[in-house]
Amino acid sequence: MNGENFLPVFRRWGPNCLLPMIFRRFVYMGCRGGLCLLLQFPFLKIPAQTPGFSVSHYNSENGLPQNSIKGIERDRIGYLWLATEMGLVRFDGSGFRVFNMANAPQLGTNRMVGLRMQGDGTIQVDAENNLVYTIDNQGTLQRGSTGASRLQVLNRGYALYDSCRNRSSRGEIPGWALPDVRSVYRSVLNSFLYVQGRYYYFNDAREFISADSTIRSFRKITFTGGLAAVMKRADRSTVPLSLLQDGNFIRVRWGGTIYRIIMSDSISARSEPLITVGDIPNITVCREWPAEHMVVVGTMADGLYIFRKHFFSTLLLRDPEANVFYAQVPYGPDGVLTKKAVLFPGRTIPVPGFTSESLLQTTGGHYYANRWLESHGSGIVEMDTGLRETRFIPENDLRVHCFRQFRDGSIWLTASNHFLGKIENDRVDWIDFPEGIPAEFSVHSFIEGDAGEIWIGGNRGLIRFNPTTRKTVYYNELSKTEIRFLYEDQRHTLWMGTYGKGLLAQYQGRLIGLPEDHNHYLSTVHCMLGDDKGFCWISTNRGLFQAAWDDLYAYLEGRISSVYYYYYDRNDGFLSNEFNGGCTPSGIRLNNGKFSLPSVRGLVQFFPDSIVPVMPDAPLHIDEIMMDTLRMTAAMSSIRVPRRVRHLQFTVSSPYFGNDYNQRIEYRLGETDSNWYTVQRDGIIEMNTLPAGSYHLQLRKKAGFGGQGYIRADLSFSVDAAFWESRVFQVLVLIALAGLFFSLARARIRYLVRRKNQLAKEVYEKTREQLLLIDSLEGTVNEL
Repeated sequence: MNGENFLPVFRRWGPNCLLPMIFRRFVYMGCRGGLCLLLQFPFLKIPAQTPGFSVSHYNSENGLPQNSIKGIERDRIGYLWLATEMGLVRFDGSGFRVFNMANAPQLGTNRMVGLRMQGDGTIQVDAENNLVYTIDNQGTLQRGSTGASRLQVLNRGYALYDSCRNRSSRGEIPGWALPDVRSVYRSVLNSFLYVQGRYYYFNDAREFISADSTIRSFRKITFTGGLAAVMKRADRSTVPLSLLQDGNFIRVRWGGTIYRIIMSDSISARSEPLITVGDIPNITVCREWPAEHMVVVGTMADGLYIFRKHFFSTLLLRDPEANVFYAQVPYGPDGVLTKKAVLFPGRTIPVPGFTSESLLQTTGGHYYANRWLESHGSGIVEMDTGLRETRFIPENDLRVHCFRQFRDGSIWLTASNHFLGKIENDRVDWIDFPEGIPAEFSVHSFIEGDAGEIWIGGNRGLIRFNPTTRKTVYYNELSKTEIRFLYEDQRHTLWMGTYGKGLLAQYQGRLIGLPEDHNHYLSTVHCMLGDDKGFCWISTNRGLFQAAWDDLYAYLEGRISSVYYYYYDRNDGFLSNEFNGGCTPSGIRLNNGKFSLPSVRGLVQFFPDSIVPVMPDAPLHIDEIMMDTLRMTAAMSSIRVPRRVRHLQFTVSSPYFGNDYNQRIEYRLGETDSNWYTVQRDGIIEMNTLPAGSYHLQLRKKAGFGGQGYIRADLSFSVDAAFWESRVFQVLVLIALAGLFFSLARARIRYLVRRKNQLAKEVYEKTREQLLLIDSLEGTVNEL
């Protein structure tokens, strides 16, 4: 396709154009002049969009005890182990745990030399002074038996060099068999490899040499593939070169790239690029774990680098101000038509400046777009498969929100201040707003339903409309919900993406709200795209989610209470977490199978069927328990917490090397607590001054899609009662209270007796006085 194919788009404004002829000619000449300038550069170059890697760098400033990485291995549980000069380090994907002489008494030194996986799955830890330790299949560090350590293997490298130098000076071996002395002086760690009984190294001409374990038989090994080509072109004396071991595999760092080396036979090896490391200095070890899409690189003095593969790419325009995209449709096998340009991987072709928030590709391959220059120059543009304008339908002040083609081939649309319209005979037949819906209802999107009705979503909810009978059903329960996306699947379920209320479904006559993720990123849903592996992809303002259709339906049917959403963000390869909606279509499948989603920084594209999520399916572990300042492991059969302990702390971990948003560990104390609480990223659960009693700490995390349920772990412990909470103390208190009550009762009785006697005495005295008075009165009477 050349630029001339686009001239008719500018030239033809339609037979009924209302623009004055002079102005129309001016616009045409101006556009033509601008287009001719653009056509001098028909392909605007875009940076290559091959999948890359995100890089995380760790050193002594953000977790490592020291920056020299002498070995890297991964145990069967999934933890990554690092050998450093300040101890052995375990990495779970988000945090480091250091084992040294201060907290691991079994260690006799902090200076680790290397790590090696054994046949039984244990890891041998080689330390200075020929000390050997093991990490068993439960991740426990133990003192090992004396054996051939990494240090001894390294010493073999020095012995190899000395032997070759002596024998070369005597003329017993050819000069090319002598190792490069500069590499030996620099670092024997990345100058020699001892793999499956053979030595590998480079000579001073940077030829690859292999020697047997007796240092008597030497071979030159010739590279084929990518490394062979760059070694021919480069100045060999100045390019960084090192040998790196990945288990039983050989890696070569040449310049800024690490290559896989696959031995073809005894004298040749195929090479292929593994990863670009740029100018990272003094790389000592390189390990690849394809299942996690991860490459781990250790250095002599610059810490640890973790490379995670990207599966997403982004198409961009050269103008950084123009990379906010909305509606798009497929063009060709791998192209995308937007209102700004046609974009392909690696190049872009300009198109006329449409104003559409909606684009349409018909089943016949034609394209519909909206053009608006001013209110009197707007309308609908139809283009053929070569993007040549075939028809212009003028419509005053037209701003299209949504184009759709129905099953009968008819073209429908909605626009500002309009309900629905159908293109008939080079004009739009508009349908007025039906009665019974809010006057301020604005249509955002619509689709043709399986029953021949039209589902309409807008700023005030949902409408079901029959275009034949004009029967209208308005869903009042959604009157405060803004619906921007509609999709009806093969099960006749209507899915709705809302702005602020998440994902909704109209399923078997019921309106159901789907659960959101724990940070509520799914409150805004722009698009749902289904792939061929049973998953749907959901774009939002805060990233991209993947969910299993079976899980969504299990929730709709009440078989599960939550849905596992796998989350992707800019660390997975796109340039911004903010995807765009409010347009039609807001997500498409290209003709080559790629998905394409608009964002505020380019078009995000990916092959959905090639992406294998890294599931958080490793077991949960309680690493240690802190009781105030007392540290203990959770491996003890019974854990008793003294009453004097005021602060109780559990450290929880589970190895995971994907996006940490996808692993959420929860806990609760006993089944009587219905609430589950999120364990923070540092894995620490803190509890203060628990009452005496028995407790059951329960942990869980979602294992992934497909109803896999939860991975669980638990720990029982008890908090000792204080003396005043013991039964003895309680009995003594009861006895004391009984004695007190008895004493009070006796005192009360004594008091009452004394009071009684006192009253009796008073009565006696009063009676005697009364008798004397009576006798005196009787005497007086007798005298009278």
